[in-house]
Amino acid sequence: MKIGFDAKRLFNNATGLGNYSRTLVRNLSQYYPHHAYHLYSPTITNQYFNTESFHTHTKEKGVSAVWRSWSISKDWDRNGLQIYHGLSNELPFSNKGKTKTVVTIHDLIFEVLPKTYKWADKTIYRQKVVNSCQTADQVLAISEHTKKDIIKFYGIEPTKIKVIYQAVEDCYYQAASDALPDITIPNLPTSYILSVGTFQERKNQLSILKAWRILPKAHQIPIVLVGKGDVYKKMLQEYASTYQIPLYCLTDITQSTQLQAIYRQASVFVFPSFYEGFGLPIVEALLSGVPVVCSATSAMPEAAGDSSILINPLEVGEIAAGISTVLNDSAHRDKMIEKGKAYALKTFDRKELSGQLMSLYEGLME
Repeated sequence: MKIGFDAKRLFNNATGLGNYSRTLVRNLSQYYPHHAYHLYSPTITNQYFNTESFHTHTKEKGVSAVWRSWSISKDWDRNGLQIYHGLSNELPFSNKGKTKTVVTIHDLIFEVLPKTYKWADKTIYRQKVVNSCQTADQVLAISEHTKKDIIKFYGIEPTKIKVIYQAVEDCYYQAASDALPDITIPNLPTSYILSVGTFQERKNQLSILKAWRILPKAHQIPIVLVGKGDVYKKMLQEYASTYQIPLYCLTDITQSTQLQAIYRQASVFVFPSFYEGFGLPIVEALLSGVPVVCSATSAMPEAAGDSSILINPLEVGEIAAGISTVLNDSAHRDKMIEKGKAYALKTFDRKELSGQLMSLYEGLME
């Protein structure tokens, strides 16, 4: 088959949607190398992705946004595509023709938490997602919860939506005994409470700091936060300074292997987000051998499995209790690590998930 992908995020996004796109395409190429894979993007670079095994396409003329949202389907016809997969919540508005289309919907945060988005952004996102869900031959949701949201907000027929979880990057599947790169971050503590995610109100990192204040003294180890976002980060740092909380905000972690090393040194991973379409850092933590305390909301229980401690993100006391449970009982902590890693390896197996996706493509060609 000739399979095309919207690769804008693949080439230009260092995290999130970019990681999803790169991991999905790499895995398909690895396990199904006999197919031809075409990548479409307004700009193409090798900063995050090696294009050696792929066919790449960019606009020949005109405005990039117009090409990607309207005229790109003409290129599908010229290239003889059988499948085109929009990897980041959208398909072009003009996607008629012989090419079958698939769209991945990651989340509907702008519908669930509308106050966190500008009106114009919400309107644009809604138009793109509704169009994509209605015109796609197949909608792919990255979690059961996201599927439920698509049905709830847009009335899409459930049988049109397939749930396929996402894999994480290759390095996280390595054995714990494998060598790790040197961490070049100065003064990183030897044990710490870790959280990974954009510094923003929805991720709720402030509640980790509030929980720290009511932990037993022996459990008040440093907090390490990895992410980006200056405004919320500044507020976190000011709060930590006020209450003398040992806080490390790391904003320059660019290599997955380096992030994996940070996971492995953590004593506990805490993720009290209010809403997630999936919760990729949870899976990364489980595969890295770190016990997880995370929210019992949206898709996070799907990512966490039954070995993790699920909490109400609005209840600081529950977050503190979850952290203390992990830090207070080494035997229980070891059991959480063992069961959590086994769950993640089975549920998010790269080959299995790639096989599910390839079966979806093949079903569209029948």
